[in-house]
Amino acid sequence: MVDLSVIIVNYFSDKILKDCLQSVFTLNYNDRIEVILVNNSPEDKQLRRILLDFPHAKLIESGYNAGFARANNLGIEGAKGRFILLLNSDTVLPPGILDYFIVWMDDHNEYAMCGSSLIYPDGSPQISGNYTLKGGLNYLLQIPYLGKIFRGIASALCVKKTNLKTSKTEFSDVDWINGAFLFVRKSSIEKAGKLDPDFFLYHEESEWCSRLLNTGKAAILGKFKVIHLEGYSAQKEFKSSTLGHNSLLDKKGKQLFLSMLVRFRKEFSLLWMLFHLFTFTLSIPLVLVFAIFEDIFSLAVSKPFKIAGYLKYSQNILLTWQYLPHLVTNRPFFYKVI
Repeated sequence: MVDLSVIIVNYFSDKILKDCLQSVFTLNYNDRIEVILVNNSPEDKQLRRILLDFPHAKLIESGYNAGFARANNLGIEGAKGRFILLLNSDTVLPPGILDYFIVWMDDHNEYAMCGSSLIYPDGSPQISGNYTLKGGLNYLLQIPYLGKIFRGIASALCVKKTNLKTSKTEFSDVDWINGAFLFVRKSSIEKAGKLDPDFFLYHEESEWCSRLLNTGKAAILGKFKVIHLEGYSAQKEFKSSTLGHNSLLDKKGKQLFLSMLVRFRKEFSLLWMLFHLFTFTLSIPLVLVFAIFEDIFSLAVSKPFKIAGYLKYSQNILLTWQYLPHLVTNRPFFYKVI
């Protein structure tokens, strides 16, 4: 019997995919674990050569760049395991982690899902789990300049932090888990449904976890640390200067913001989605004024002017308005902007 199906999505991952597969097969693999690789880059000539070293990996071709949700759904449909692990190709697993998670989930039947503490290659902690704030109000912190004001207000009001970098105990309960390492009970998926195929990239795991929570609890386990490069493939695709999921100042920002609105529409309500769209739109003139003043009074004249990035921020938000009819009706639509 297969206990665990590990699903990895490839999109021109090259060496990082090989490192990930090596950590799974060399350190964790046994006959109770299957590895399913979903390929989102059919023209990737390196993939076949990489897979020669991992003959036990099962390959599923999506046929196009299907994004995170649709590709993982293909893997889930072909999975035989009692548990499903969504694993990013830019991760490296420590020895023993997969068997430990199987045993832990068998001992904690009230949990629908769990995740591991994530770290950067230098060992510093990374956000692994998250708490949901009403209507997603914490995402207002992403507004340049104004976000710092909102953060100060939240701190003065003693608002609880909405993320968890690492569990300092055996486990810590959370509301949703970083999709880089998301370990889910298959019976919970059968009740809650697969990932929403409307998402292309970003925020799909948070919306999915909100449905999975109706079938059981979620936790971040503290015993193991998983190395995560965070957004390696997306950085290449968007030609972005950042690896994280917070910057709205480059090409990646439009996909980030649009996916955020899709999540709010599906997880919260139409009113909350409209609230965020209007708030971010109304922030544009203030953000541009702050950026101009910072450029004028900055002594670091050798640095690029900040106004260029904030003009892109404005463009990303304004271009999102064209998707409003789809967001309002909430009918099936693939929100892919590249």
